[in-house]
Amino acid sequence: MARKGVTFEQVAKAAEQLLLSNINPKNGNVRELLGTGSNTTIAKHLRDWRMARLHDGIDNVPRAMNPAELNLSELHGRFEQEKLKAVNQLTEKADALSRANTELTLKNECLKTERGLLKEQYGTQFVASLKLKNENRSLVQQQAALVERVAQMEDRLTLDYTRTEKLAMQLEMQTKSQAEQYESSLTSIEEHYKARLSQAMTMQEEYRTLRMVEVDALQTENIKLREKVLTLERQYAALPISKDRSHD
Repeated sequence: MARKGVTFEQVAKAAEQLLLSNINPKNGNVRELLGTGSNTTIAKHLRDWRMARLHDGIDNVPRAMNPAELNLSELHGRFEQEKLKAVNQLTEKADALSRANTELTLKNECLKTERGLLKEQYGTQFVASLKLKNENRSLVQQQAALVERVAQMEDRLTLDYTRTEKLAMQLEMQTKSQAEQYESSLTSIEEHYKARLSQAMTMQEEYRTLRMVEVDALQTENIKLREKVLTLERQYAALPISKDRSHD
């Protein structure tokens, strides 16, 4: 019957025992401890055992160390050095976290202050916007009043012009009728009334000229009034907007 080879558990147990004795597990000393097993099988199990220890986060197996080389004072010194190093690292990290916390606190305070300033600016702008709206409403009302006044003036000028034109036409018709009457009565005293007819025609032309001059004067006055209204509107639009006018 063939002999059964050593198992992984046997090799791992032997390696742990050697390691506790500060001996680096090898094929020979493991086989010597077990009293059996081939070098090939032991080497395979040792390799698997080392990989398992590495996978579990254990440091590499130390090299062989004689008991005489074991110095507890040196190990304690190294332990204290590593401990101090770890404490220093933790202290540095704590200081860094404290500084970061302080910076965050300062930034938070700055953000709060900035937020308060923004709220104050928004309130000021909101009040200014309301004032501008009120002033704009007042200007619109004033503009509407000016437009109405201009429309009324134009209506009056148009009425005056219509009346004047109508009066001129009536006068012209009356003059023409009188001229016809004079002309019909001149058959018997033609020479006598020629002078008077010429005088009447001259008066008619002068009167017509006078009427036309008056009409032209009214038209010129109408144009001047329109230009004056436009000038007043431009001057009013160029006036600076006063805050007190929002209460008008």
